[in-house]
Amino acid sequence: MKHLLWRRIIVIVLALLLALSALAEPAVIKSNTKVYKKASTSSQSKKVKKGLEVEVIATKGGWAMIERNGVQAFIKTKYLQSVPATAAPVETPALTAAPVTTPVTVNQDTKAYKSADTSSKFVKVKAGLQVDLIATSGRWALVERNGVQAYMLAETLTEGAVTPAPTQTPEALDFEALMKEAKPAVVNELTFVYKEPDRHSWAVRAKKGLAVNLLTVRGSWALVERNGIYGYMGASYLTVVDDAVTPAPTATPAPTADTIDAYMNSSSYTNEQKCYYYLTRAIGFNTAAACGILANIKRECDFDPTCGSTYYGLVQWNGTALSNMRKWCAEHGYASTGIQGQLGWLNVELQANYRKVYDYLMNVENSAQGAYDAAHYFCYWFEIPASRASASESRGKLARDTYWPKYS
Repeated sequence: MKHLLWRRIIVIVLALLLALSALAEPAVIKSNTKVYKKASTSSQSKKVKKGLEVEVIATKGGWAMIERNGVQAFIKTKYLQSVPATAAPVETPALTAAPVTTPVTVNQDTKAYKSADTSSKFVKVKAGLQVDLIATSGRWALVERNGVQAYMLAETLTEGAVTPAPTQTPEALDFEALMKEAKPAVVNELTFVYKEPDRHSWAVRAKKGLAVNLLTVRGSWALVERNGIYGYMGASYLTVVDDAVTPAPTATPAPTADTIDAYMNSSSYTNEQKCYYYLTRAIGFNTAAACGILANIKRECDFDPTCGSTYYGLVQWNGTALSNMRKWCAEHGYASTGIQGQLGWLNVELQANYRKVYDYLMNVENSAQGAYDAAHYFCYWFEIPASRASASESRGKLARDTYWPKYS
């Protein structure tokens, strides 16, 4: 209670000090000293340097109330030297002291001014902000918030702490469910992706040609996903891959079954090289996509197709997926312990059960960044290991920094 009483007394004294001087006078601090939060050397203080220019608002009993850049403090008058004014200062009306600080609420979007003059410096203030009213004079009010004082038009203030009407909470989105129906899309020109569907929210730049997943469109906003990160962008900046007109690629003769068999059965190539050959020549992935899958195979089994037991093979199938791989290999004349049969089944599995992953890999940019993206996406949405996010990032770096330089 004592603390509150002293605060009220100080506020009254402050308002009365303001009433003692109708003009703010420029001054310069004559020597290195301190300024104080209150007119007392025992109050909170801050060092100031000689030559600092300030404005004297009021003086009393050897103390001066000064202001600089909207911040007010107290200093001993002996450390101040008056500066002749170059222009007639704007008259500040005398303020009528309020008996105590009164909580008030800003009732409309408005401005808070450095002095009681609409041509002085200001900051914008949002409706609903609660401040303390110190004093009023005519159409002006002196207010305070968190120790900072400013002038506002009295008509923009309403007495009392007003609880604003709750903002309607936007409909919660089920990202996992939306992701299952997501469509691959590309950014069709340079733009931004925002944290929220609000152009004032935090944003990152998105380059033309960037591959993303389109989850849903709400009005002019599109919710997109890339590498497990969600954001919002203008829907007009996206082109769905299914609807995009893709130039016909130059025809490349497809390798024959005999050619693939000869390569995969040769002892001249490593298992890693055989995986890369099959991914690019037999399945048709570009180099970036192949490097992304290589990084995942490396982490899963180090290119050993017989690795594991419960979890088995190049991408560590288990349960029904492992049974389906072995069944498919047997039906098509491949050993389920070999690279060719396992990669053949992986191609079938991606197109049948992981179409979004397959489409993403088929459309990933053929670059170092594309290799990172492919590895990250394959890990995050197909492998789904423990520590999913960090594992996806690690495999992305492996594809970009090791396999892309090697095979590009």
